[in-house]
Amino acid sequence: MISVECTKVCRDVRFPLAEVRRVATLVLKSERVTNASVHIIFTDDTGIKAIHAKFLYQQRVTDIITFHLEEKPLTAEIYINVQQAKRQAKEFGVSAANEITRLIVHGLLHCRGYNDNNESARKKMFIVQERYVEKIC
Repeated sequence: MISVECTKVCRDVRFPLAEVRRVATLVLKSERVTNASVHIIFTDDTGIKAIHAKFLYQQRVTDIITFHLEEKPLTAEIYINVQQAKRQAKEFGVSAANEITRLIVHGLLHCRGYNDNNESARKKMFIVQERYVEKIC
């Protein structure tokens, strides 16, 4: 069973919760995950900076932070910074919904072992990520 919970800490998000669940479920099933509990939290610059400082010991704003808590069943918390997503959407010439979809996919791929720690891994992850985004959007 795949369970996707959503929390909107940032009131500025215009992304339907049903769509969050649809995107997450599609990616997880495509990645052959049958048992998962994922909590996606939409936050803002202040919230993501506080999480970054508390858990990653860095004082900076980022677009997403993923905590892969357990492998079986896959358990994760994904924090998405809506303000940063909107800035990135503008920068890349896509809609905010498209960028939020991309971030959901990105976080879930981290849970499946993809990483973006070096150029080679980043390219591989990007290809898979964009394939999902294209399929979803």
